[in-house]
Amino acid sequence: MRRKLLPAVAAVLLLAAHSPAEQVEFQHVGEMVKLSDLIARVKIVSVRETGAKEGYAKIASVQIAEAFKGGGKGKFFDLEFEAVNFGVPVSCPNVSYAEGEDVLLFARRLPNGNYHTLYADAGRFLISEGRLGKRPFRKGQDYESAVAEVRREVKRLEGLAVSKR
Repeated sequence: MRRKLLPAVAAVLLLAAHSPAEQVEFQHVGEMVKLSDLIARVKIVSVRETGAKEGYAKIASVQIAEAFKGGGKGKFFDLEFEAVNFGVPVSCPNVSYAEGEDVLLFARRLPNGNYHTLYADAGRFLISEGRLGKRPFRKGQDYESAVAEVRREVKRLEGLAVSKR
């Protein structure tokens, strides 16, 4: 009985994981800025498997090209991604990275010092030909105007923090 139950539970989890309702989509840049420990334009230097049966299965080595919150230009860090649940990969709404990608990243710090992308794919913005392609940014919005929004929100939240002291 137990041998039949585990594959059935895994199948249900996979089906649930592929549900579009699981996707988080932010309506405003300020929401992401407030929740992020690190906001930066990063280059994915390499990707490696962790061999984990629970938790994050892959780690990307990342270098910061431009920092907006919580980091410094040129710094390296590890970004954990692609979760595994009971030995079964959970691909959606997880995020994926590939070596060489240019990404605007909104991330949270993990207890081990590494980072993970804010709400899986919701915190990853691939920069292609100087443009971003998903909400809360306008489809095809140029990188510089998106960054101007991010900087305004970071400054606004810093101002709120100072005024509360």
